[in-house]
Amino acid sequence: MNSIISIIVAVRNGAETIEKCLHSLQNINYPKDRYEIIVVNDGSTDGTAEKLIYYKDIKVIATKGVGPSKARNIASERAEGDFLAFTDADCIVDREWFHHLLSGFQSSTVAGVGGDQESPEDETIMGRAVMSFFKLAGFLGGYVKSSRMQQISSVEHNPACNVMYRKEIFLDAGGFQNGLWPGEDVDLDHRLRKRGFIVNYSPRAVVYHYQPKDIRQFARKIYRYGKWSGGYLTRKYGMFRKISFIPVACVLLIILWVSLLLQHYRFGIAFIVLGLLAGFLLIFQKQGNPRESARIFFMSIISLFVWNVGYLAGLAVKHV
Repeated sequence: MNSIISIIVAVRNGAETIEKCLHSLQNINYPKDRYEIIVVNDGSTDGTAEKLIYYKDIKVIATKGVGPSKARNIASERAEGDFLAFTDADCIVDREWFHHLLSGFQSSTVAGVGGDQESPEDETIMGRAVMSFFKLAGFLGGYVKSSRMQQISSVEHNPACNVMYRKEIFLDAGGFQNGLWPGEDVDLDHRLRKRGFIVNYSPRAVVYHYQPKDIRQFARKIYRYGKWSGGYLTRKYGMFRKISFIPVACVLLIILWVSLLLQHYRFGIAFIVLGLLAGFLLIFQKQGNPRESARIFFMSIISLFVWNVGYLAGLAVKHV
């Protein structure tokens, strides 16, 4: 409770949710004189700036479309805290957020601690399905952790919507890579771990994160993750994550399917049908609800295609 914490929120066109976010940040169970809120309004054109005027107890920095990573880095340089806590404008933090994040700093070698994501109470049906999808796929990318992780534990990375870093270590590492988004959190945590630091996950440190409202927004999000978190970072570091092997697995499955088609047309058709059926049953076993399972299954098919397209595009990017 003695640590000074700086909360940093980078926002661009977040008028729809920024007030909910700031309200939750102002009501964190922590001494008011021990934390500050810094909002970087990164070139918003939707009325976000007008909403921020009414919050006299927060610091507002205005930038002109520099991107989330650079916006956060600018705020970090001006922050007064010993710790830097990051969340997004479309997130609502739990009242005990600080307590559970700080509990993950169990030694001086822990550079950062992140937490879980859940759906807000007023989330859309689509948004809840997206969150369920991310939790099912959590073992691959780590964007949303598996519900089986119930204790503080070391992880490869935490998403920038719910994470806290030691300021000194964060700045010494160079912060987030300017121009990189999404994937800036994966990149930073990988660099920290290569330096010998630990990145922990505290499951009770929760933010309630709004997700895409329709399939088009969802597809765009998955494409960006495939391009930057997948292809670009694989080009930069090599195949250092489980998710980097998805394209290889897909190519092998396609080769197997084509060979079956060439050998016997019916075998090829049966391979596809049985594979899709197995995928749906696996999701249904986890979810229990047929309609929700069908929705998540459909999203899985779309994401598999879109993510791989983004991955290939990311492999061609040399610099951001």
